[in-house]
Amino acid sequence: MSTATSLWTAMVCWTSGETRHQCSRWTPASVLTVTSSAASLHRPPRPFRTSPSTTPTTTTSTTPTTESTTPRLSRNYTKSAVSSTTITTPTTTTEEPPISCGIRNSDGIVARIIGFQDGESQFGEFPWMVAVINSAPIMGIPSYRFVGGGTLIYPRVVLTAAHKVMHVNASQLVVRLGEWDTQKQQEPYPHQDIQVEKMVVHPKFFAPALLFDVALLFLKEEAVLAPHVNTLCLAEDLDTVDTSACVINGWGVDRFDMGEYQVVMKSLTLPLVSSPQCQNILRTTRLGKYFRLHPTFICAGWEKGKDACKGDGGGPLACPRKDGEPGQYLLVGITAWGIGCGEEGVPGVYVNVPYLYSWITDTATLHLTSTTTTEPTLPTQFYRSRLFS
Repeated sequence: MSTATSLWTAMVCWTSGETRHQCSRWTPASVLTVTSSAASLHRPPRPFRTSPSTTPTTTTSTTPTTESTTPRLSRNYTKSAVSSTTITTPTTTTEEPPISCGIRNSDGIVARIIGFQDGESQFGEFPWMVAVINSAPIMGIPSYRFVGGGTLIYPRVVLTAAHKVMHVNASQLVVRLGEWDTQKQQEPYPHQDIQVEKMVVHPKFFAPALLFDVALLFLKEEAVLAPHVNTLCLAEDLDTVDTSACVINGWGVDRFDMGEYQVVMKSLTLPLVSSPQCQNILRTTRLGKYFRLHPTFICAGWEKGKDACKGDGGGPLACPRKDGEPGQYLLVGITAWGIGCGEEGVPGVYVNVPYLYSWITDTATLHLTSTTTTEPTLPTQFYRSRLFS
């Protein structure tokens, strides 16, 4: 992604109905293993640093004074007050005010850092942003390989694109929260690495056309909410957000050809584009005059050089909430596909979160309250498609 920045993937084309062709971009789960000449146009992402001390742990010196057995699914939630077992004097515990989801820290959470390239975010500016990582060892050697982006929507749930994780076992996935500079060992607050317990893909996910391209990753433990780690709530309707100043994030390549993966998280501000207008524009591209934009998609951006690109798939498209607190955002999209990266006048295409709102929230509630950890059966198309093999 870039200010000549972009967030996407390679083109996949298929034929449906008559003789028309439709194309979409996608990124393989692990670009490190791709050796084709086409794939070599993009440099592989730098391996994410591994630091075992960054996974949140619970010590015996502190115990939460409030415990809940039900998942926290409200728009506002409260951090559990923590008391030290070493304190013997009576204390009065007061509940901290609710922490609202989706609060953007525009100036960062320590001090505004200057001198970076245009389009780079501040540390902790987007606390809901997640890096999804494949932790499967290569030839017996531990390795962290970047898969794509994601969004922390509940303390134990990450939302991402199904096409980013469809070929990775859930047990091999790790989500990294609070990441900013992927190569820096010390940051103002440590990142959190949490293993994925199970993965649920939308039952109607159709890989060739990327329809219903959504997956939920359920974590083995809740994220520890902090200044640089917080949830982002979902938009139920586009009427609840300001569609003129939405934001995308990621560490993807900065341009479609010969681009480089980014070290520092990028951010770009884009307007949403209405579906009829987007469909008409896309019909002027290689997709052809018969192309139809499926209702599971929405579009954003058309300014040259400002787009999502290879490696940014699965990441969030968030818009300011109209009736919310200052700096509060809602999730309206998931980075999915597009025509190249940053083509002038051509919007990028994202998963339509409001359209899938009920499935996302119902599925999250069902699995968070369930005692089973059995891996769900994936849709038939998952195995029939040869496009991603």
